[in-house]
Amino acid sequence: MNRADRNKILAALGIPFIVTLLAWISWLVFSPEVVAWGIHPRNFMGLRGILFAPLIHEPSTISHLLNNSIPLLFLGWALYYFYPELANRVFAFIWVFSGFWVWLAVKDDSYHIGASGIVYGLASFLFYSGIIRKQTNLLGLTMLVTFLYGGMVWGIFPYDLSISWQGHLFGGIMGLVLAIYYRKEGWQREKYEWETEPIHETFSELNQRHEAVLSGKIPDPNLPVELPPHIVVNYEIVEGNKKD
Repeated sequence: MNRADRNKILAALGIPFIVTLLAWISWLVFSPEVVAWGIHPRNFMGLRGILFAPLIHEPSTISHLLNNSIPLLFLGWALYYFYPELANRVFAFIWVFSGFWVWLAVKDDSYHIGASGIVYGLASFLFYSGIIRKQTNLLGLTMLVTFLYGGMVWGIFPYDLSISWQGHLFGGIMGLVLAIYYRKEGWQREKYEWETEPIHETFSELNQRHEAVLSGKIPDPNLPVELPPHIVVNYEIVEGNKKD
């Protein structure tokens, strides 16, 4: 691995690491009242949670933060490594719009906190984007995401009302929408030569040429070519007798 590759790997960790670090600082430094800065659905003050909720985790236990930190780092790194041109936009859109839809659509009176909505959005984007693009490296990443986080799919169902399954659902939907929207940007499947060769004749041009052949205006390329009058000369080689 050369220096450029190492720098690319480290650079891809930048934003995910900063976000994860801020989440840990929030958990270690601030009091439990910071939960009130989460997303409070259909409450004007709850709009601030769209920005701050991913940095706030359950203050009474570290498991919530740990469960989000590792996939946030890995999936965030994968996004910035494989999609450097799209990463900032995808990350920001997942962050903002998954939170906004929770604020708008959910009817409960609780606070929604945690980075799991972003985690679901990243996993969804990486999964569907690899399938849509059909690029070898990205399909390999899709398989890895499926292997590591395939069980996350159950998190979009309300089997545990203490978990913000709506955030998971809207994050996953945003990832899918962005994978479709940005399908023509970033890494693309390598096309074979026969796929890139231009089509020289349209259907109408072929039809016009066919009519011209039928009317005798141009010769039919499928018929044998008539040669002009010619003389055939046969040569015969006669060997002479050798004398000593």
